[in-house]
Amino acid sequence: MVLASARSRVLRIGLAMTALMLLAACALGVPTPVPLQTRSASGTAEDGHGPQPSPQVAPPTPVTTAMAMAGSPTSTAPSVNPAQPQRPTLPQVGALAYDFALATLDGDEVTLSDLRGKAVMLNFWASWCGPCRIEIPHMIALYDEYRDSGFETLAVNVHESPAQVHGFAEQLGINFPILMDTNGQVAAAYFVRGIPMTFFLDGDGVIRFIHQGTLSEEALRDYIERLLAP
Repeated sequence: MVLASARSRVLRIGLAMTALMLLAACALGVPTPVPLQTRSASGTAEDGHGPQPSPQVAPPTPVTTAMAMAGSPTSTAPSVNPAQPQRPTLPQVGALAYDFALATLDGDEVTLSDLRGKAVMLNFWASWCGPCRIEIPHMIALYDEYRDSGFETLAVNVHESPAQVHGFAEQLGINFPILMDTNGQVAAAYFVRGIPMTFFLDGDGVIRFIHQGTLSEEALRDYIERLLAP
C-alpha cells in the first residue's frame, strides 16, 4: 500500500511538470515585459504580464504605452485617425497595423497593406507550440466558412524553416497562407512575447482586436463576425 501511494505521488509530480513545460514551451522573447489584459478562466478580464521571454528575437524600438486587449465582447476600439507608423511601435486597438512583406511557405510574397478592403486575422504561431496546434483546426474550418465574405487569414510562422513547416501544414490540411518569419523580425515588430498571438484588422488595416493565447472556435467566430459586421 505504501508502494502504491509512492507511485501515485510520483505520477502526480510527473504530470504537473509536463503541464508546466507545455505552458512554458510557447514563450518568445521581447526584452521589456509589456502589461497585458488577459482573460481569466472565468472569462473576466484581469491584469497580468503574459508569458515570460525565452528565445530572444531582435527587439523593435521600445515604447511605454500599455497594450489594449479586446478580451471581452464589450471591448471597443477608440475613434482615431491612424497613420502608418514609420517604425514598429507597440500595437494598440485603434492603431494602423505595422506594414510588412514576407514570403509564403510556397515562395510567393505577401504584403499586409495589399489586403486592404479585407478583414484580416494575423496569427503568430509555430509547429512546436501545443496551444497553436489546438486552435489551427478552428482556423481552418472558419477560413473555409468566411473566406468568400471578405475575410483573410495570415498565419505568421516564427523562427522555423520551410522544411520544418511543410509536413506539418500538409498533415493538418492548412488552407490559408503561411508566412515565414524565419528570423523573428515581424514578430518583434508586433511585440510578440508568446504564441499563439492574434491581431484582427479591419478593411482599413486598423487593429480592432488583440487576443493572446489559444482561440476557441466560439471566440474566433465572434471576432470574425464582429469584424465583418456592417
